[in-house]
Amino acid sequence: MNMKSAAAAVSLFLSLLLPLGVAAARDASKQATPPNIIVIMTDDQRDVDPLERMPNVQALMVGQGVRFVNSFAVNPVCCASRASFLTGQYSHNDGIWDNKSGPRPGGFKDFKGDDNTIACWTQAAGYRTALIGKYLNGYGKGKAAKYIPPCWNYWWGLTHPFRYYDYEANDNGTVRVYGKRDSDYQEDVVSGLAQQFITQSKQPFFLWITGIAPHAGYPAVNVPVPPKRYKDTFKNLKLPRPPNFNEAGFADKPRFLRRHMPLMDKASVDLARQSYRRRAETVLAADDMVGAIIGLLQSKGMLANTYIVFTSDNGYFNGEHRIPVGKHLLYEESLRVPLVIRGPGIPAGQTRAEMVSNLDLSATVVQLAGATPGRTLDGRSLAPLFAGDQPWRTAMLMEGADVLPLGGDETVYGYYSAVRSADYIYAEHVNRQEKHVGAEFYDLGADPYQLESRPDDPKYQQLIAQLKPMLANLRGCSGDSCWIGDALAKAPPQRTVKPDIGSVCTVRCGHLDLKHPLERAEAPDVR
Repeated sequence: MNMKSAAAAVSLFLSLLLPLGVAAARDASKQATPPNIIVIMTDDQRDVDPLERMPNVQALMVGQGVRFVNSFAVNPVCCASRASFLTGQYSHNDGIWDNKSGPRPGGFKDFKGDDNTIACWTQAAGYRTALIGKYLNGYGKGKAAKYIPPCWNYWWGLTHPFRYYDYEANDNGTVRVYGKRDSDYQEDVVSGLAQQFITQSKQPFFLWITGIAPHAGYPAVNVPVPPKRYKDTFKNLKLPRPPNFNEAGFADKPRFLRRHMPLMDKASVDLARQSYRRRAETVLAADDMVGAIIGLLQSKGMLANTYIVFTSDNGYFNGEHRIPVGKHLLYEESLRVPLVIRGPGIPAGQTRAEMVSNLDLSATVVQLAGATPGRTLDGRSLAPLFAGDQPWRTAMLMEGADVLPLGGDETVYGYYSAVRSADYIYAEHVNRQEKHVGAEFYDLGADPYQLESRPDDPKYQQLIAQLKPMLANLRGCSGDSCWIGDALAKAPPQRTVKPDIGSVCTVRCGHLDLKHPLERAEAPDVR
């Protein structure tokens, strides 16, 4: 399907509007018929990759639901983020910090308690559960090739390594091999299996769809592989060059970045450009899946009682801060992820500017399913925000690994924890021996591109003195102690960015006029 035909197809659904009340969204357990819940999670899709280039997502999700424009992955790397969604907990509580073991645990083999996840909680609430796609990094190696985690009624898990063609998957205990045919394209197989599961479900279901688009694909590890129908669709797409693209001044950045991230050369810029274009093409396959699934639900009469979530596990760099490709780090490009939700009682075509996270998404699924979690959840349900403005958090914890995101090198240099508010982010770094090695502080209102870390600037010391103990408490928080609702003091006014590089959306933004703080017009692509 090309772009024109995709756009024509989605126009059939533009009139879909769900009349049920907001009360249903706030307490799904009281509904006569429990709602179905579908979470579509892309892989490495940053929030500034315009959803406007995804016609189905734009028309059927954004146009018919609520888009959260300040949505974050609290640990922005695949395995840690997915573990947090499964458990509803921060890395310091569920124990998974990265894609593989380092000084701290990481990867599938270190994940404990897979009999106490969102699958088990929804299943116990009467749901038929399914995972179709990618699970946790490292899953499928050796003896794990046929392992099925508890509480999944249907399981189709991609085994390592993750590819678009020539891959294997554990299909309910049977290892299936896929080749190079067009019909073997991973995202399309995932879409077909998801539709099959929906068609066969006789009871309310929780379906987690986790295709790998637009993650880089093997053997070309740095760029994804689009389906043949979309190859070269964006061959002339300009690579954005915001002020932090190939950032010139690095004196303010952590030591491991200063030492190991030189200015990008022509080859690195070419890689960033190729990655950007291929990612835009590859994610169109996920867009096709969204259209097919919503069309199926409509034809089956199931759409009016189904919540659908579109999100990603983490963001991605495409040349910002000298990083041609990568994630992990505490900067906005890595932390921000798309989040759109539609379903019973959710208003159509609205945006919310509150700071939300993947932990809140877990709590939302639990509430909508009327389930009882077996762990202390570190996030809160987003259901109150469906109706509009509500008292909400003023700051939250971010944490993760300091990893060199370059050329497949995943050396862990240490770890960070950070407290982020609407206006500021303050972070502290430790090395592999857990020794403090530095801090970062950014005034996001004056410096949304995080060009100048100012932890020692006298003008900010009163504010930082407030953020330091807050971070110390959050670093070991659990449940309600992770919630910050108190107003933060503001630093004295500083210089502001020039109008042409965007502005921070701190109040309700109309979708059509929305300017993300990291979006700007694409600059000329100087080769």
